[in-house]
Amino acid sequence: MCVKVWCKMENEKMIQEVLEELQKDDINTELIQDNKLPFIYDDNFYRCVMPSQKVNSDAKRFKNKVRIQLIKDGDSLTVKQLKKLLLEKQNINIDKMNQDAKKLEDKMTQVYLTLSAKKDSEKKSIDKLIKELDQIRDERLEIILEVADHLAPSVESQVQDEYYSFLTAMCTEKLINEEKDVWCNVWKSFNDYEIDKSKLSYIAIGKMNQLMYGV
Repeated sequence: MCVKVWCKMENEKMIQEVLEELQKDDINTELIQDNKLPFIYDDNFYRCVMPSQKVNSDAKRFKNKVRIQLIKDGDSLTVKQLKKLLLEKQNINIDKMNQDAKKLEDKMTQVYLTLSAKKDSEKKSIDKLIKELDQIRDERLEIILEVADHLAPSVESQVQDEYYSFLTAMCTEKLINEEKDVWCNVWKSFNDYEIDKSKLSYIAIGKMNQLMYGV
């Protein structure tokens, strides 16, 4: 097996493992308490915390710096430019894909409403609806991930990725003394986070996104 193929397989394997780890308590808002989202990785306790005003200001300045640099370099396209190029060159219609994802989201809402009206005794019907919901969710997620992959090179996507990476680096903590409830930052600096290629960095940024959107 060539090195390139092996690396691709290893990368896909890591992505799958990270997704499985995130799905253990995916969007469980009950876990979010006092603006903190705890999680376990490799038998250690971690948590992502909401950024302080200072960290948020630092992250926004960093975000603007990245945007300016990308514009100066001139190698990246905006979302609007990239969508136009994808449609013209590869017949990939991002707007249509987003519309399809929205339709599936509306469909999920309808299934949720139907589920909420079911009685506990209607087990077969409930199981069928849950299965349908899972299928719709998976189909929607596939579209969302495909859109994100197509738009990843855009200025906006790169800037947003760097923004959340910065927040994750500054706001992820590890429990070092359970009895005294003492936590410390996982990464001493953003540079330490950037060079960390472990699954923890990927899981942490997923949790940070859940915290930011879930509260």
